[in-house]
Amino acid sequence: MTLLRVIGGLYLLSGFWCLLRPMLAAGFLDFEFVSDAGLAEFVSVYGGLQIGIGVAMWWVPRDDQAQQLAAVRFAALVSCGLLAARLFALTAVAVTGALVAMAALEAVLAGALIWHWRKCSKSDV
Repeated sequence: MTLLRVIGGLYLLSGFWCLLRPMLAAGFLDFEFVSDAGLAEFVSVYGGLQIGIGVAMWWVPRDDQAQQLAAVRFAALVSCGLLAARLFALTAVAVTGALVAMAALEAVLAGALIWHWRKCSKSDV
């Protein structure tokens, strides 16, 4: 479960960055806000969603193998969904260095989680 906690920690860090320093976080991704409503949406979705995902990855009982396997599966599916959407955006919308870096990070996380999920599934955690 160490891998799940490390990745959950990354989601927490990113989520709190978006929540507490949204202009800096948005600037990294080349976001510009035309209204306070757009900023509020960024804080809510990027901050809140990532914090929620991170907490879900951390809040897995160490002694419940079924919940551990479910948490790894959940994390792998979320990461694959983010990667798929990022790759679609790179091909259909825009390519920037920051977006390519985010896609590379998401690919590493998704790959690690899929590997861990398969390993856990074979050994019944």
